[in-house]
Amino acid sequence: MREVNSQRLGIEARAPALFQQNDCPAGLRNFVTNQKAVPPSESLDEGDVIYFVHVPRTAGRTFHQCFLKVLFPAPQHCPQSYDIRDFASHEDKAEFRTCKLMASHEDFSTVERLQAMRKPTVVTQLRDPVDRVLSAYEFAVEVALRNLKGKPRKQEEQAPDGKKTKRKVETTDVYPWSEVVPWMREYLRKKPVLQNAGADTEDSDDSGNEPVDSYNNTFLMPLHEFIQHQVVIDHIHNGATVQFAGLTTRSLHEEWQTMRNCSEMSSKNNELLLQLAMHRLQSFAFVGLTERIDDNGRLMAAMRGYDLSRPSPEVEWHEVDRKKGSISDRYHQCVDTARSKYKRNRENTFKAMNLPFRFSKEARQSISQATLDLIGQYNQAGYSAHPPPLQS
Repeated sequence: MREVNSQRLGIEARAPALFQQNDCPAGLRNFVTNQKAVPPSESLDEGDVIYFVHVPRTAGRTFHQCFLKVLFPAPQHCPQSYDIRDFASHEDKAEFRTCKLMASHEDFSTVERLQAMRKPTVVTQLRDPVDRVLSAYEFAVEVALRNLKGKPRKQEEQAPDGKKTKRKVETTDVYPWSEVVPWMREYLRKKPVLQNAGADTEDSDDSGNEPVDSYNNTFLMPLHEFIQHQVVIDHIHNGATVQFAGLTTRSLHEEWQTMRNCSEMSSKNNELLLQLAMHRLQSFAFVGLTERIDDNGRLMAAMRGYDLSRPSPEVEWHEVDRKKGSISDRYHQCVDTARSKYKRNRENTFKAMNLPFRFSKEARQSISQATLDLIGQYNQAGYSAHPPPLQS
């Protein structure tokens, strides 16, 4: 693997002017020492609210929609979970004080804030770090392509009774896509080859042409360029570790940037941040794996004492038709439908743009080993947090 030095990480350019490297280890050590984890949970019922820390691109939406929401009736779902950063403004709302299920892309600093008001039981889902970064690249490109010629969205919508209602939360409202997608969209907008996107041009016709490398071509930002950009370093790499440490760019900790800069200056400093993330991870009531998503529901149901063979409750299923069946049947049907829907949406996006390639597991075979190694180097802390693959 190549060594990722501090200049490539952009630390020198981002460090505050008054930031002294000699003070860094002590400052970071004090920060880590003063942080707290949620009390270790042996049961999902120990707290008064389940808080799902959704690490981006871990199939968290599928797990949240297909299983977590089944455990609680719709009235117990916390409103606008993904749209809440600071819970202080919601403390007096009755539904916030009594809801049982909350999910968010926000980092652990929001959990710390929530602990002052509720007793959260934290769950999460992890994914192989390289696969997660590849998925983040594919997703950022797909959403940016869909929004290339999109109209500006209104902040509010008109309800039938004439009152203004807040529109639903969209992908580009949610961190980190609120940062990554606009950046990718502006990059793609400047690509001459995409100026006539959607037109039936000779350049976009893939019949009879040489195969196009999906991850290194003139249409998109090459993957090797994507992984080295500061936006990706700030918002994608080591995502789970930074999220559990409470130090994303949306952290409620005022010193987040200083602590991030410090952790990136040496492997010893980074180890302190990793220790904090791992300490918190070990206190979570449940940690699922994307690679084992079909088993996650069964394992979590066993922890909660649910019989997956019993009929599914009358809840709102977002990804499947309303068909009768057991919780297990509905869960697996929902997961399969979510996968098919995502694949279809991506296919339609590329087809609408007349792009002569697609993202797929097969297409990933074209990615060079040097690029994969570099992703691994950027995400060493992520590998430390991710458990080894389970044997089937």
